[in-house]
Amino acid sequence: MENILNYIERNIRKNGTLDYDFSLNKYKSNHSSLLFADGAEDGIMYFHTQIAPDEEVINEIIDMIYDIKTQNDIDIIAEKLDKYIRENDVKLFPNIDEILNIIREDQGKLQINLMLLFIIKITCETTNVELVKLGLSLLSLVNISDDQDLLRLVQIFALCDEFTLYANFVLDSIENSNDIRYMLIKKVNGWGKIHLLLSLKPENENIREWLICNGCQNSVGIFYTAYVVAKLIDLEDVLAREELSDEEFNGVNIIMSGLLDTSSPLKTLSGLNNYLEIANNYINQFEKRINNIEYYDVPIMLIKFIDEDQEHIKDGEKIKQRIIDLLNTPKVKSVVEKGIASSDEEIARKALYVIEEIGFKDLYDDIYRWYKKDPFSKHYYLETLLESEDYKDKAIKLLEEIPDEFFEDNYSDPEPIMNSKNPYYQNLLSNIQLLYEYPLVGNKIIIAGLKSKLMYPRNAAIKAIFNWMKIKGIMFTSLPKEIKAAVKELQKKEMIKSYKEQLNAFLKINEDLSNYKEPEIFVNEEDTENLINISLFDSKLDDLFTSEIKYRGNDYFISDMVLSCIKSKNLYTAYVQGSNFDLEYEVHIKVDNDNVVQKMDCTCPCTTLCKHEYATILYLRNKKNRK
Repeated sequence: MENILNYIERNIRKNGTLDYDFSLNKYKSNHSSLLFADGAEDGIMYFHTQIAPDEEVINEIIDMIYDIKTQNDIDIIAEKLDKYIRENDVKLFPNIDEILNIIREDQGKLQINLMLLFIIKITCETTNVELVKLGLSLLSLVNISDDQDLLRLVQIFALCDEFTLYANFVLDSIENSNDIRYMLIKKVNGWGKIHLLLSLKPENENIREWLICNGCQNSVGIFYTAYVVAKLIDLEDVLAREELSDEEFNGVNIIMSGLLDTSSPLKTLSGLNNYLEIANNYINQFEKRINNIEYYDVPIMLIKFIDEDQEHIKDGEKIKQRIIDLLNTPKVKSVVEKGIASSDEEIARKALYVIEEIGFKDLYDDIYRWYKKDPFSKHYYLETLLESEDYKDKAIKLLEEIPDEFFEDNYSDPEPIMNSKNPYYQNLLSNIQLLYEYPLVGNKIIIAGLKSKLMYPRNAAIKAIFNWMKIKGIMFTSLPKEIKAAVKELQKKEMIKSYKEQLNAFLKINEDLSNYKEPEIFVNEEDTENLINISLFDSKLDDLFTSEIKYRGNDYFISDMVLSCIKSKNLYTAYVQGSNFDLEYEVHIKVDNDNVVQKMDCTCPCTTLCKHEYATILYLRNKKNRK
């Protein structure tokens, strides 16, 4: 196995970041039964779990380091340390402070030249993750400001979330450490970003502006960074500005979302002395953007936060009432009405969220009207209608009024296919899940699930039947005859063991499946229908998208939301930032050898061609034109 350093270097992209799927798991599995995401185990210990230092571990490591008397000892001690760490599953983090303190107090026992050779040995040539951490930690005892090779080494390790914390120790002794941290923090997005942020200083306006717009975003949890960023940028001061750009306000929204997370084990908004000023200044800025429903989440979160944190929030009721008065206006109602009618599912869902949280009960007629146009596909409207006693029954009834042929055309024998981007199956699954708590309604949907070739809808239909029986307190024999017939038919053909066991339980069939071997399960279905067959660079491709999707996709492209796009054989894979900081979607565009598009899909919830796909098309066209 190649050493860790080479593995990291090999996975660094042109932009100086590691590949999206980079992971050290193949190295961690050598000495740990439980695998964490890179940096997660140390991050959890750093923020949440106080683990006492292990004196035996500390003494063993110190003694071995002090045994380095000549250059010949380096390889021997490195090998002994590697073996000791692996055999005892040693975790360095709880012990590193004690180790470094002991060495600092008695550095006379060490020869700097030998120590540097030893550090290079255990960081550059090993496959032991904890040994690399030890090497970086020891390097923090030496000022390497003038050693460009060692500085580069530290920066390479800092790109990996598992080692950023330890590389950050080294930077403490570097003269221009803040400049290096600012360069590195833009290249990491997980635990590494969180650790660097704790040491970064907003020394100039460029850093402060970056912190406002991008500082809080990370792939772990914004509550880890929100409080720190709010302090670094002086959030009250930022919100007091006469004008904020859209990018600045988006960044502030992310910070506020993290500060308002009531599940956070860290400091929240009420931990800031000036939280009242921050809240009021935020509402002032929000009021300027009240026509954009995408910004309604934080004010609603602020209301909930005040309700849940009454103990610490003084004068919170005044702020809460101000928001309620602001949201209960004709202007906001008009914005919500437009959102309900949006063809963009994300916008429509936002509007429905506001209705559920704030009110506007008279808009349920509008919701029902839009739902009625396509009840199978617009299931997100059903989620809201099910919460209303006045609309629940007639909304579900619309599902029963869908012509039988619509479902029958999609009936199939079961196959070991887990999922599909086919809109029919995605909508079917969502509708089945919505009916879990509504026994004996929407029978057509449940039967369609049982007769689906895909595993997920079949499994969901089986779960729904089980839940119905439990809620109603009835036996399987009391279910409608058409559902019983579909279950009996599926039992004969089902190939997934756990599904078959549940079907057997329904039918009281005693079948020994202990030696049953399932067929190979496919993660995705490779649809062969509805090929696009239009060149990636032909304007006719644009006609497949609605005007609103094209408008929003163009906005995503202009805003650099397409983070990267790579081509492997005949498949483009792009990573596109979602509307919220923690959403990143993966777009796939399959082409032939002449760049004629065969298929497109995106991991976002949209069941039609989406803005992320259109933004990717524009990105690829722009890239071609620049050549």
